[in-house]
This record gives sequence, structure tokens and C-alpha cells, in this order.
Amino acid sequence: MKSRLCRTMLYEVRRILLRVMVGLGFMLCISSCARPITLHLQDGSTVQLTDHAGQWVLVNYWAEWCEPCRREIPELNALLKARAPTVAVYGVNYDGISGAALQAQAMKMGIAFPLLTSDPGVDLGTAHPEVLPTTIVIAPSGRRTLLVGPQTQASLNAVLSRAN
Repeated sequence: MKSRLCRTMLYEVRRILLRVMVGLGFMLCISSCARPITLHLQDGSTVQLTDHAGQWVLVNYWAEWCEPCRREIPELNALLKARAPTVAVYGVNYDGISGAALQAQAMKMGIAFPLLTSDPGVDLGTAHPEVLPTTIVIAPSGRRTLLVGPQTQASLNAVLSRAN
């Protein structure tokens, strides 16, 4: 009888511990999911992705040596000019260049959108791209789409015209 009682108590303790562990895991997941994504800009300021509520956000990876990037940048500039303030565009230098060198490359390439000093891909749930140019499109609903290869203003408008 004593052995049976001990097994029952052990079973209950295990069941309670399992519930506590599942609950703690759920709370940890929720708290990490709720963490705001911070974008660090070249000018030293920061922007929270939540600051763009109701907007489309594009994060474009580019490099000076990438010829398709050179062709795509004017398209992104035109999209931003035509669709602001409903669209925000940010650039990420693929090679991780920062400071004055980044600013010089941006001027040379005619980039008119803000530049990020660090890759937000991990926070956005994407790996560092293997192909350039690559653009992460974040819908107002939060849905993310990865566009690989050069885009035009027309192709970007087609993506932005889709339902959230």
C-alpha cells in the first residue's frame, strides 16, 4: 500500500512539474516574441519596427560591387518617393561596411533611403542572404516576404498590392 501511495505521489509531482515547465516555456516564448525589433541607423539614431505600424517596410541588402544592386537602387528610391509615407525602405550593406566608408558608398550609388549599421536579419527571422540583391518585405500585418534578385518599382508595387 505504501509503495502504491509513493508511486501515485511521484506521478502527481511529475505531472505538476511538467505543467510548470510547459508554462515557463510558453511565457519565455511569448516574452521573446514580444521583444521589439530595433533598427540601428547610420546617423546614430534607432527606430523600432513597431514605429512603422500600418506601413510596409522593405529591408534591402546591397553591395557596391553588385551590378544588379546598382540597377535596383534607383527603383527603390523611386518606390520610396512615390509611396511614402505608406512605405519605408532601409538598406543594409552586405559587406558590413560602416561609418564614413558606408556613407561614401551610399552617396556614390545614389542611395536615398536610410542605411542600417547592422544586419537585422536574425531579429526578422531570416539568415544573411547568399544572393544579392535581397529584400525583406514586411507587410503592415507583420507577414514577411523574401525577394531574391533585382526588383523594379513595378515588381515591388505588385508585392505591395497583395493583401496583408
